[in-house]
Amino acid sequence: VTAINCTVGETCNGTAVVLANLGTPVLEFWIEEADMNSAAEGNAVRIIFEALPDYEYHGEIYRVDPVLTTVGGTSAVQLWATIDTSAYPVKLLGNMNADVEIVAGEALNAVLVPVQALRDMGDGQYAVFVVKADGELEMRTVEIGLMDFVNAEVKSGLEVGDVVTLAEQASSSTTIRSNINTQQEFGPPGGGFFMP
Repeated sequence: VTAINCTVGETCNGTAVVLANLGTPVLEFWIEEADMNSAAEGNAVRIIFEALPDYEYHGEIYRVDPVLTTVGGTSAVQLWATIDTSAYPVKLLGNMNADVEIVAGEALNAVLVPVQALRDMGDGQYAVFVVKADGELEMRTVEIGLMDFVNAEVKSGLEVGDVVTLAEQASSSTTIRSNINTQQEFGPPGGGFFMP
């Protein structure tokens, strides 16, 4: 029992008693309306509580409110996520503040290219200018997977070690890097409260 809103002999016009389900911890959080594309049931979340900054919890979105709400004067999407507490022997308390990051997609062992290097050819097609060994530029079509504001996953068309230009001059170039044994995560941050 976390709250009793009535006393003996009173008539209650609302919630009389609030009970906490301690067996299934969940997190209620919000993201801005502009980020609603990542608000999908089943998307993974990473959670760091302000009181426990050294612990990163993992979970999954299990509910997305179908109606926008207002948080701090801004339209927002309300979401709920499960929390896997098995990794840390710390008791979570109700109404704890948390930073939440939604993983809308991930690319493991991916070849990444800076978004600045991409040339939009229309109809979802992209190309890059590859710097050849003799310094000449070669335009090459690439298949792009996940993309954020900085990097794009290259599914085909480039190899690790290829050099691409950020402009149409070989002097401003950058090397393609691989994300071997790490993951590139794509999605917006959010904030929320632990709900026992």
